[in-house]
Amino acid sequence: MGLLLNHSPRVEHWIAVALFTLQLVWGYAFTSVTPPFEGPDEGLHYHHIVLIVQNKGLPSPEAVPIRHPPLYYVLSAFLIADLPVSDYQAPANPFAVYDNSTPAFDNRNITAFTQADLQAGDVLALKRVRLLSVLFGATAVVFVFFSARLVFRDDNLLSMAVAILVSSFPPFSWITSMVNNDSLAILMGSVLTWASLRGVNLGTSRKGALLLGILAGLGMMTKFSLWLFMPALLVLILLNSLRTGLKGIIMSSSLFIGGLLSVSAWWFVRNGLLMPQLAGPEQLRWLGPIRWQARPPSSTLLSVALNQLTGVWDRYGYQVELPAYAEWVGIALVLIAVAGLLVRVRRDGLRMDWRKPAFWVAIIAILNLSSGLYAVWISRDGGQGRFLYPAGVTSFAILLVLGWSQLQPLHPRQPHVLNIVGAIASLSFLSFMCIYRPAYAPPRLYRPEQLPSGMEPINASFGDVAVLLGASVRPIRAAPGDSVVVTACWQPLRQEQDAQIVEQVEILDNDLSVVASRFTLPGLGRYSSADWRPGQVFCDEISVRIPPQAAAQNQYRVAIQLAGLRAERGGKTLDPLIVGSFSIPPRITSLPRQAIPCEARSGDIALLGYTVTRPPSSPSTVQVGLYWRALVTPSASYHVFVHLLDSSGDLITQSDGIPGNGRYPTSLWGNGEIIEDRHDLTVSDAAALRTGQLLVGMYEYPSGQRLPATGEQTQDNAIRLSPLGQAPS
Repeated sequence: MGLLLNHSPRVEHWIAVALFTLQLVWGYAFTSVTPPFEGPDEGLHYHHIVLIVQNKGLPSPEAVPIRHPPLYYVLSAFLIADLPVSDYQAPANPFAVYDNSTPAFDNRNITAFTQADLQAGDVLALKRVRLLSVLFGATAVVFVFFSARLVFRDDNLLSMAVAILVSSFPPFSWITSMVNNDSLAILMGSVLTWASLRGVNLGTSRKGALLLGILAGLGMMTKFSLWLFMPALLVLILLNSLRTGLKGIIMSSSLFIGGLLSVSAWWFVRNGLLMPQLAGPEQLRWLGPIRWQARPPSSTLLSVALNQLTGVWDRYGYQVELPAYAEWVGIALVLIAVAGLLVRVRRDGLRMDWRKPAFWVAIIAILNLSSGLYAVWISRDGGQGRFLYPAGVTSFAILLVLGWSQLQPLHPRQPHVLNIVGAIASLSFLSFMCIYRPAYAPPRLYRPEQLPSGMEPINASFGDVAVLLGASVRPIRAAPGDSVVVTACWQPLRQEQDAQIVEQVEILDNDLSVVASRFTLPGLGRYSSADWRPGQVFCDEISVRIPPQAAAQNQYRVAIQLAGLRAERGGKTLDPLIVGSFSIPPRITSLPRQAIPCEARSGDIALLGYTVTRPPSSPSTVQVGLYWRALVTPSASYHVFVHLLDSSGDLITQSDGIPGNGRYPTSLWGNGEIIEDRHDLTVSDAAALRTGQLLVGMYEYPSGQRLPATGEQTQDNAIRLSPLGQAPS
């Protein structure tokens, strides 16, 4: 610790080397576990690079898939110019991100990439360009450290905290380990932040103004979002030139603008000549993402803006998100930092001193947030936190650490800041290991005799493609809106190169009508059928959302198949192939008011009450409603009988069957549940409607042995209800 508190340049440089090395390792970890083309628009960025290699120069603006400035793509093309690359574009995964509430490993990949599709030259080219992005990210962390030292007056510990915080943001290492121009844009943003803060501390000479202009031009040639540095840098140069008089102001400003234009002007001139419609400000729609079709309400804009802000720390990209609590923890830490900054303002007063680096950090952060809000305003795709990274990640991290450091007396002020940053870094590592890495890892492979426990044997074959060895469904009791997880263990028989095999899971009602369905590629998108290893078994845990309108007090079956293929077992076709079931328990929690209370039992099942009605629209129909409660969980599926007897005790009509209209057998009842069981009796004899007697109870099926009836009004192991003539109409 004492060594880190040493302010000598040698210590500073060793810290920078350590940060650079650690970020290289951290970035390489990301690039090594992420399949090709899973980064943000990685396929489009790679295609742009390939076009430069194939054309041996910049392609026409109309030919490129993403019309960003060319610096990143030119550098990348130079790196892979010796390789035989193709214009391969990975097909999209049509089932990506089925539901964000599902586990992080469920179809989080956005492409249906297969190893067999990619040529060796493209594999090596992707690795090289990704490593170039990792190099940019590691260099950016170093400049973040040096920028923080200018704010914290050479405090190595707080400056290290800022650099580690930036590295710990999930999107940072994710972006800077993929083929994406944001990696170079983040580096240029950190360099421009460092250059502006250095200009605040040391002033800007004419040579410095020229160098700032060149750096700004390089930033412009990387990504247009770095435009926001231009006004801040120009104002800084003007303020630093005030003491040199009007001539000095004009000279420094001209050198800055000249350096800027010398690097970037040719790009706009070229676009104007090749595509005149791109020359005017009104025609720069291609700079932005997808627009709003119609201006949304303010609540929607606020939601998108909040999503953009929390996206700075709570997700890796479009598809891999951290748990919901990460968002709220991040918001809490931001609010703590804001409170700390307010404490500092209250202590020191709100003095707009442009000669303090912290003032310029705040200006850069405000400009970046403003540009982010503008992106939200003009575009429905603008609420992505990664859009704030190129220009703002350095300033945001510095302000966070500055705010946290104000909530403790000045000496020592590092420990609690280091504790916060250390906790964030630890959570970042855990999220990588437990969330991000599993999102792209292929499923575990088993030998056929090593299936996970709890699997019901299925052994159904789907042609010569695969065999479903076993399956399970959990939970066995659910609620509308919940998810049911189907585990299916497959043994591939061969690789399928020509077409993607698709798994289909269906939730079926009692009449086999489809209530909900789900499609997925094998391995939940992580194990293409072209990469299968015949004979090796893999198991998929497929989550299917139960519709909110699904009926309660009902049993549902779960079927699974490979789309387009029939399941067979023992020479018989199984359509559908039922692999399990689950039930939705009843919603009723107490006896309805209109029910007549009853204190009787049929076996271990109590009859709490009943209703007997004759609807005016159907005078020959008697509707009997029974309200049962299981005193213990039933061990078998009993049938209910409702018998109508005449005055002599002879049977007139009856209704027998599984409770709940055949939908909710007693074997599914939970201890203490109240089950509503309705029966309709048709009676043609008018006298029976006046004098008939109702007997109800339960019996074992198929033996017909009645369960013993106990309690009031029982006879012959049946429960006697009120005489039919006394039932309300």
